Amino acid sequence: MGKFLRGFIYIALYVLFSFIYCSPGGEVKDLIPPSAVIDLRVSYIDYCCAQIEFTAPGDDLMRGTASKIELRYSQDESFKTNLQENFVKGIEFPESPFPPPAGGKVKIFLKNLEPNTKYFVAVRVWDDAGNFSYSNVVEFQTKDVPGTSSEFIRKIELQGNFFALASDGKDTYLMFPGIYKIKVDSVEYKLEPISERVPPISGAQIIWDGEKFVSVGGVVGDELVDSPVGIFPDGRVIILENRGKIIPFGENGFFGFGLLGHKVSKIDGNFVILGGTKFNIKSLSYAREIGRFSRVGLERLISFKVEGSSVIWDEISPYSLTLPTSRIGPSVLAIDEKSVLMWGGITSDLDIAPEKSMYALSKNQDGKYSWNPFLPYSISVIYGVKNSCEAESTVRILKVKQTEYGEIDEGVDLDKNIPPRGTVFLWNGKKVVLKGEEVVRRVVIVGDFTGQENFSGMVGVYIHQDGRVVFANLKPKAKFGREFVFPRISPPCSVTFQDNKFLYVLNQNEIYVFRFKDYEVVFEDQVSK
Repeated sequence: MGKFLRGFIYIALYVLFSFIYCSPGGEVKDLIPPSAVIDLRVSYIDYCCAQIEFTAPGDDLMRGTASKIELRYSQDESFKTNLQENFVKGIEFPESPFPPPAGGKVKIFLKNLEPNTKYFVAVRVWDDAGNFSYSNVVEFQTKDVPGTSSEFIRKIELQGNFFALASDGKDTYLMFPGIYKIKVDSVEYKLEPISERVPPISGAQIIWDGEKFVSVGGVVGDELVDSPVGIFPDGRVIILENRGKIIPFGENGFFGFGLLGHKVSKIDGNFVILGGTKFNIKSLSYAREIGRFSRVGLERLISFKVEGSSVIWDEISPYSLTLPTSRIGPSVLAIDEKSVLMWGGITSDLDIAPEKSMYALSKNQDGKYSWNPFLPYSISVIYGVKNSCEAESTVRILKVKQTEYGEIDEGVDLDKNIPPRGTVFLWNGKKVVLKGEEVVRRVVIVGDFTGQENFSGMVGVYIHQDGRVVFANLKPKAKFGREFVFPRISPPCSVTFQDNKFLYVLNQNEIYVFRFKDYEVVFEDQVSK
């Protein structure tokens, strides 16, 4: 009886073991998960990124090698308070590495985060049998992008609709129709009329050649403008002569009888036209009615330079393994003297979601031009842009360090001038020493943006001396510290900087004025590496 009972118990335990641990095919199931990660931490924080580190568990607790690391992050506090329920609601980071053997160190560089934002991060580690375990949750706040501080000052009401703002580097002008100088008298903004002879050109791109504004493309009423126009600050208007290798306008012209939805930027000393629609009939409405229009391609580009009363036209034939799609109204800005960035715009004849891709047009050392996909250092959660316009200024990033040594210079006033390196002064009640500075180019893009949420507003592009290009959503302050609610901008969009810190945004019969700081104080431990 004893042998029978022992045999029965053995058989029962075997069957039970097989039921619990074996698959239908007879293989032993793995029910042991990787160990829970308990040392998840943040080792580096930037305004767009953070480095996450932890010790890797194994396939079975701390033995072997796990099969997958799943990192997720969220801005929601519930991600921390109830991780197991809310983990899958977090955003999964797509570039998690393969796990090393148990005990190995894991480093994950988390990118494209919002500046000045609190995040919660955790990982879930899997084995190849589908078992998993969660980590501890860490929280951190990204740094703010230096140079984003801005405030809404006021709105200027205009008598009638205007189409363009422009600057000669010293003064700001309102034009189309007429030309007016914007004058600031104490806190009052006044329009000083210069001339009414400037026609009401809509949709033109305007550049300053050192002595006059040059308008390219556009339409007056229903009649497309088929010649570049020169407008002097004193109100004189001239039709510029076309010369060079390319016939730009006319029956045999590259752009036909007109051009709209294009952008103009500068590369290697010349201006280049990117994107847009060209028309084969001078009447805009009739050209649209019978389909006599087409998008301007990007495989053959038209460049020009201005010499006196002439425009000298030429062409660029860039090579590319992945040629960008032709588009209407892209956002365009110079990265450096020999590179131009193109982003967004509409690639369909229908006004739908803008293109997300970025491309750089570059002049290479061999003198040839090329298109290449462009990846910024950070673009946060902004995906695309349309109906945009751009204005450029600079911001000085002052790198300081708290100190107990040196005599305080009581005469330091950063709003008036920047002191030399090594100067000791008070900043927000702290005794600091100026260790150095970096001049960063700041391009403000105004338009309609897509992202996690679609919005009309401003995005800042910060181009650092080391080549980093950082995108940041700008949120100017209004009265009482509230965030300024940006109006829907009606195209054509026009924007310009004055005195490096006052931004003017034209919206048909209104001008919105914003003030940006032309310097930003950053403590050394906050400076991006």
